[in-house]
Amino acid sequence: MNTKELKSIKVKRRIIRSSVTKLIRRTDEELNKEDKNLDILNGNLTVLLEHKETLERLDKSIECAINDDELEEEIEGSLEYTESIVLCKSRVNRYLGNLNKLQELSSLNLSNVTTEPERKLKTNTKLPRISLDKFSEVIFVSFRNFGPSTRQLAIHENENLQDIVKFNYLKSLLTDSAAIAISGLPLTPENYRKKREN
Repeated sequence: MNTKELKSIKVKRRIIRSSVTKLIRRTDEELNKEDKNLDILNGNLTVLLEHKETLERLDKSIECAINDDELEEEIEGSLEYTESIVLCKSRVNRYLGNLNKLQELSSLNLSNVTTEPERKLKTNTKLPRISLDKFSEVIFVSFRNFGPSTRQLAIHENENLQDIVKFNYLKSLLTDSAAIAISGLPLTPENYRKKREN
């Protein structure tokens, strides 16, 4: 390589190094802002990495064309720019990584918030307020024949109520010997289904 070509490569490298310095400064300024612009950060990082590749090619060309006594200074200068680019890339990636973690945590918290009311609906459903007469042994038959428009729709067909809750609710409506007749039955879904069928 002749002196003119070497000079041309060094000029090109100087321009790219100047651009790298400005990009790193702008990237650091963006990282220090409260409202960071992700497009600017990603764009600066992309250009920096392209400049890094170009600088590596130019540095190799220069290193092959210079004397041994200039080589150490050239390598030190090249390493300085490479380190600056790598450190800037690391800062941007750390910020983006932290941002992704925050977004994941936020989405997990939101999904927990949206599923929590659904869980509470199944476990903490309030019993419907219906005014029903208490049933004694004499009129227990009328309890069984109570129309589907109220008892069955409000209690039996309510999927949000567990069978144990339904059984306890209906058990509370019985008085006298009708209450005594089923008082010994444990509150289980099976007993509710059996008594409902009887």
